[in-house]
Amino acid sequence: MVSIRETLAALDPTNMVWQRDLSVGLELLGNTLITLGDLDAALAAHERCRALREMIVALDPQNLARQRDLGIAIANVGIVKTALGDAEGAFAAHQEALDLRLAMMAADPTVLQYQRDTTYSLSLVAETHIANGDFQTAEPLLAEAVRIKADIVGATPDDLLLLTELTNLQNRHVDILLELGRADEALAVARQSLQTADRMLELAPDVAQYTQSRLVSLNRIGDAEVALGDHQAAVATFQDMARMGDLLLEVDPYSQPWASDLAIALERLGNAQAATGDFAGALKSHQNCLALRDWLVQQDPSNADWYGNLSISYERVSAMLVETGDMQAALDHQDMSVTIRRDLVAAFPDNPYHRIDLVRALDLKATLLQDPTSANQEALSILEEMYAQGTLPPEYVEWIPAFRKVLGLPTEF
Repeated sequence: MVSIRETLAALDPTNMVWQRDLSVGLELLGNTLITLGDLDAALAAHERCRALREMIVALDPQNLARQRDLGIAIANVGIVKTALGDAEGAFAAHQEALDLRLAMMAADPTVLQYQRDTTYSLSLVAETHIANGDFQTAEPLLAEAVRIKADIVGATPDDLLLLTELTNLQNRHVDILLELGRADEALAVARQSLQTADRMLELAPDVAQYTQSRLVSLNRIGDAEVALGDHQAAVATFQDMARMGDLLLEVDPYSQPWASDLAIALERLGNAQAATGDFAGALKSHQNCLALRDWLVQQDPSNADWYGNLSISYERVSAMLVETGDMQAALDHQDMSVTIRRDLVAAFPDNPYHRIDLVRALDLKATLLQDPTSANQEALSILEEMYAQGTLPPEYVEWIPAFRKVLGLPTEF
């Protein structure tokens, strides 16, 4: 298709219809190459598309529809550069697309699509800042994206796709507000996200994906409540979140993503219950979470994230068994957590954080042993080996003197 359009465009370079058709073909080609994993070729296609559209806009600078085409091309370049690890190039592209789209909004505020495009660029620019750890700069960009998207939804309140985009943006805004320690604001936005999800379910109560959206919003509300220290409210919220997970598994009992969602709800519920002193309730929640995660690992033993989550569940159950006085069972569960961490270190020997997780697991095991010496020695040995190899992350160097002190060794090293 691209070759035919190239031939036509070459026959008459002044024919802007043919030039635009070629740019559309290049855009589709670039997207296909992304799907195939050929990012370098995808970037080349999108750069050619961008260059063509810049020429078209230069010939007709007042044509906002052609400017919109250009904005899409520039944003596509940014997306591919992000995938290629070119953070600086991606930021430049997304900022250029944002500037263009803001100008289009100002030129014609009545076109909702221009507003919608602007929310995409605001989000993409925000994500480049988030990737650099600059949450402070990202937050107002996300807040503006949420504001604009909410205005669009206000004009088209029954558009389920727009409602989905709004709740996703709201949840992302909550994440960043929590990172900044602004839990009161995060809770308010999370509640707005829940209202959006409830509207989706009101319009389409039988669509399971909207139940999942409600689950995600409840997760954010519960996280904000925990950050505010309101653990009792968080218990009620996470119970509702777990109920959403149960509803999803009634639709498809073998859905691995939904089983994972329910496991997250149960883990958070157990943590909140423990914070209120309900250790028996917390134990039951964590045991149910463990059972789900064990099932998930059986479905896909190669999924390292699920295997790591299973280790966390063994650790949480162990902690609750300590609180309920069953020390032997607590040690058995913590031993399982240690075993999983050893497996992950063996499978991913170059990942320092799997070794750090093993050290944590050994440290927890040590607290359950009458003689913790061997567990502490192993943990110290891992840390000192990583330090000698230069693979120990700087924030964990202070663990070495701590373990040496516990073992009665000189803290200087």
